[in-house]
Amino acid sequence: MEHQTAADSIGNVHLPYNSSTPRGIEPMLPQSAADISGFLTRVGGSARTRGLVIERPTRCASDLTDLDFMECTSAAAGQGDCAAHGKIVHIGRNGATVLQTSPEAAPEVVWCGNAAAAVGLLWKDKSGYVKLYGPAGKSALVSFSTTGTMVNQDWILPPPECTEDAWRGRAVLRCAALNDYAVVLDSLPDDVNPEQARRALVGPGLGAKLAVVVRPPDGAAHVAFYNADGTHGAAPMTGLATLAIIARFSPLMASFISDGTVTYQTKAGSITAPLPAVYVEPGGSMTIPMPTVEVLLSPFAGGRAQ
Repeated sequence: MEHQTAADSIGNVHLPYNSSTPRGIEPMLPQSAADISGFLTRVGGSARTRGLVIERPTRCASDLTDLDFMECTSAAAGQGDCAAHGKIVHIGRNGATVLQTSPEAAPEVVWCGNAAAAVGLLWKDKSGYVKLYGPAGKSALVSFSTTGTMVNQDWILPPPECTEDAWRGRAVLRCAALNDYAVVLDSLPDDVNPEQARRALVGPGLGAKLAVVVRPPDGAAHVAFYNADGTHGAAPMTGLATLAIIARFSPLMASFISDGTVTYQTKAGSITAPLPAVYVEPGGSMTIPMPTVEVLLSPFAGGRAQ
């Protein structure tokens, strides 16, 4: 089958694809010098995110030409032991870009705190700054420091856009400071499942996210996160950060999560965690400390992360 290279523009990222085959499932063939490894992040010994890191120091981070994605997608999916999977991290000479992959769809540029931690571990210095290139031409600056395999990071973001809306008798708060999120306060309507709500409120894309926050009579509010793959197996860093950003600017959200903590479900059981702090600078930009995570790297050989 003859390979044609066309350029899809995803924000400021150019993504090649084979137009004669289903989008996002082409064979991977890095056609320039690249180091490839698998990564796994853990929090408290619990597996959180699996993915693949491709380092091409001669390229810009947002230049994804000469990369095809079939074996990348398979390798990034990894085992079913983690809360999230399918991330591809492309590290270039000027920063990094993170993509979400799926066998059924074209990869999409996304924000991911766990994938960014892998960038911090692999960066040339043990501490410093990395520029992340995100969707819709946006970028973020990540300050990081590493101790062994542990990575600390603070994200520096431009001023956010948060809105409040109503849908099916529920309050909906929207924020695209990180991924494109719709946050529903209270449970979903009985006749609507999470995927239907996600598509109705945010859209079908891999970067479109839904969170449902339920406040019990007593105790911390409970949150569940949903993406194109279904229910997230824990709480994504960017999801908790999005809730914190909305609570910082929305009195409604602040009153709903009055003590600044939420609970979420994992395979290991229910976890209660504080929302990250949000520091707003005089110009409106934000600094958000992300949770510390452990990053483990593995060799990549024969089209699989070992």
